[in-house]
Amino acid sequence: MVTASAMEEQKVESLKAGVDGFIRKPFKDFEILKEIKEHLDIEYIYQTSEEEQKSVSHISQAELEGVKYLSVEIIASIKEMAESGDIVRLSELIEKKVRPLNEKLADLLKSMADNYRYDSIFELFRQAQSQ
Repeated sequence: MVTASAMEEQKVESLKAGVDGFIRKPFKDFEILKEIKEHLDIEYIYQTSEEEQKSVSHISQAELEGVKYLSVEIIASIKEMAESGDIVRLSELIEKKVRPLNEKLADLLKSMADNYRYDSIFELFRQAQSQ
């Protein structure tokens, strides 16, 4: 159910009446996709551009080194926003906190985020940590 109501009691009543999910307006696209995924037990397959296909397999040493200059807090925030699918806040964080430190790394993260390749973001951090 999608509703403009902000009342928690309406959510409870709707769920008791048999509604499978409840999203309040205004909603973000990832919220709808998350509900669909959960209730239909599906996995999304995203088409990737050639640039994106190369991004994780061809991460440069400089980009991996650049991750080391990010604070633990910035990395944790990026991971949290990627996990929740919050593309708006993720993009803002990349622009405000990463770009001033490393423009190429910011471009890579922004490309991954714009293409919903959150798995690639986690892989980048995993590779950087393993070095």
